[in-house]
Amino acid sequence: MISSFRDETTVTPSTHHITSSGNLISVHAKIQGPTAIVLHGRNIVEQDVILRGDLRGGGQGDEARALVMGRYCRVGEGSVLRPPGKISKGMGTTEAWPLAALQTARPKPSPSAAAGRS
Repeated sequence: MISSFRDETTVTPSTHHITSSGNLISVHAKIQGPTAIVLHGRNIVEQDVILRGDLRGGGQGDEARALVMGRYCRVGEGSVLRPPGKISKGMGTTEAWPLAALQTARPKPSPSAAAGRS
């Protein structure tokens, strides 16, 4: 069985920074653009993680935040987190993958099969 998390994390001041809200951040993690990254507490950021807050758009308020993580999140060793590639102008939704790419994976019915159903 493959587990995505280790059972125990040894925390010492030489291996992790502990923030005031209880986040554990490895000293070997690379954080770029920290003002655009929000960690809501009790998160664990493992070693060799790259958090890219510098890739955000030029928005204001909530749009200026590149990465937002809730509570009790764990970012695994060697992960790279960056904001979505495209942010729409709508209701604050994000679009990481174009819908057309997802639709091409499903085969389309032939016209003769569709006519036979009527």
